[in-house]
Amino acid sequence: MTFQQILTQAKTTSQLTAAEFDHSLATGDTSLAGALHHLGNAIHRAANPGDSGSAADRADRARALNAKLTPQIEALITAARGKSYTGWSDASSGPIRYGQ
Repeated sequence: MTFQQILTQAKTTSQLTAAEFDHSLATGDTSLAGALHHLGNAIHRAANPGDSGSAADRADRARALNAKLTPQIEALITAARGKSYTGWSDASSGPIRYGQ
């Protein structure tokens, strides 16, 4: 599975808009609803398609794939941090969307 396929799966399962997903990456949101959580889950599923082996083996495979993908993940986060967003504060009318 390619990084793009993993990213697509993470975006789909997160049910976040593109702007919400990117904002979540940009802010380092690690909550269960955050993009990083969904990306981690997608990496785990990609590393363990048959869900075989012990829990430790599955975790090791996921860690290895995550390490391999780290440069792409970091580039994704850097790109997200380079965008502007509106609608994210409590004072705004929401939802989160891309700024100008």
